[in-house]
Amino acid sequence: MSIIYEALKKLGKHPAQHQAQVESPSIIQKAKTRPVAIYIILAITGMFIAKKGFDYLFPPLPNTPSSVQTAPVSPVQPAVHEAPLLPLPAPAVVENEAVPQTEPREQYTLNGVFSSGNDSYALINNQIVRLGEKVDGATVEKITADSVELSTQEGQLILTNRR
Repeated sequence: MSIIYEALKKLGKHPAQHQAQVESPSIIQKAKTRPVAIYIILAITGMFIAKKGFDYLFPPLPNTPSSVQTAPVSPVQPAVHEAPLLPLPAPAVVENEAVPQTEPREQYTLNGVFSSGNDSYALINNQIVRLGEKVDGATVEKITADSVELSTQEGQLILTNRR
């Protein structure tokens, strides 16, 4: 601890000498400042030289009118033929013949066939039916593994699975 105390005493005796050493020009150097105007002038000069160089390498196209002489031409008037407006003929009257109205045929969709023991079932138009039952006016005549035969007023109809 005595070494530290002695160092503090030395600094305390000659503080002016210590400050003089810190402020000496050899230790602290002033930053050199250049005027901003010089940089601006140099930038403008560089742009001017670059423009002249580009104009020399890539000359602008001349903006002269064409050398071909053309005579003045009078405007051509389009030929317009005005046709008289005629009334359109009335549409011919079509007589509607009586078409016999037929009832729309029932649409039958076989959704599936399955069996339970000795009984076979069919799923037609989302209805479960057995042999002899009616579905939407048709009677189930025969059920096989992949088809169903229906009897309607119009005749026989066979439905098959679409697989």
